[in-house]
Amino acid sequence: METFNYAVDSKKRNSLSLSSRIHNCLTGLLLLYVGIRHIPDRQSSIFTLLLILYGIYSLIYGLIGKELLRIHYKLKMDSGLIKFKRSFEKAVTIKLISITYIKQIPSGFEITFGDYVKTYDFSWLATDEFEMLKSNLQRYCSLNNIVIE
Repeated sequence: METFNYAVDSKKRNSLSLSSRIHNCLTGLLLLYVGIRHIPDRQSSIFTLLLILYGIYSLIYGLIGKELLRIHYKLKMDSGLIKFKRSFEKAVTIKLISITYIKQIPSGFEITFGDYVKTYDFSWLATDEFEMLKSNLQRYCSLNNIVIE
């Protein structure tokens, strides 16, 4: 029996979308404005300082445009299963023996099991990594008489 060993282990800091960046910058400017307007008051307190600090933080976060933490992605395929996990999420396991039909979609697969269909998104994989996974899956399907579209 042929083995289908394939593994991906990567850490990425994704970029924020343009709308998130604009929202963070505008929120930061608004909080800075409100915080600075309250400085001359006799009631300036820790709340005013927190508004100013959070405004600066939000503005810098919007200008940099990257997520704060790296996301750790793991994918492993062998002759019996595909297992993938994203940071702080539960691992997803696909048993290859229970698959009856596979349809390829642009960023993943729509897999039919005995009585239900589930869509798996692999958009976090690089293009060459996704192509390698797809070729291994096609090879497995051709050897086990599973229809792949």
